[in-house]
This record gives sequence, C-alpha cells and structure tokens, in this order.
Amino acid sequence: MLKAAYSLALREVMRFLRQKNRVIGALATPVIFWFVLGSGVGRSLMEAGSRTRIDYLSYFFPGIVLLIILFTA
Repeated sequence: MLKAAYSLALREVMRFLRQKNRVIGALATPVIFWFVLGSGVGRSLMEAGSRTRIDYLSYFFPGIVLLIILFTA
C-alpha cells in the first residue's frame, strides 16, 4: 500500500515539475507578496516596549515558505 502511494506521489511531483507555468506561479506569488508587503509594512514594525526595529522580511520568510508548501500541494 505504501509503495502505491509513493509511486502516485512521485508521478504527481513529476507532472507538476513538467508544467513550468505552475512552478513559476507557485513560487512567484509568495515572493511578490514577500517583497510588496515587506517593503510597505517593514518600516513600521517595532518590538513591543523597545525602540529596535524588526526586519520584516526575515520575520515573514518562514510564513512564505509554509505558504508555498501548503498551497502548491
């Protein structure tokens, strides 16, 4: 049963990678959000009770990685 699931998953991954438009769309959308939101919102973030600024692009990056993983499936 596990071998059948593995072969189906492998087939779907290969099919996904052959369609260049899907790969580009799956990667471009989160990157665009990362840069647009990062450049606009990034200047206004500060830690609570502190005067140091948070680098928004570093803060937002793990969420973008999860977005890519979850929504390209």
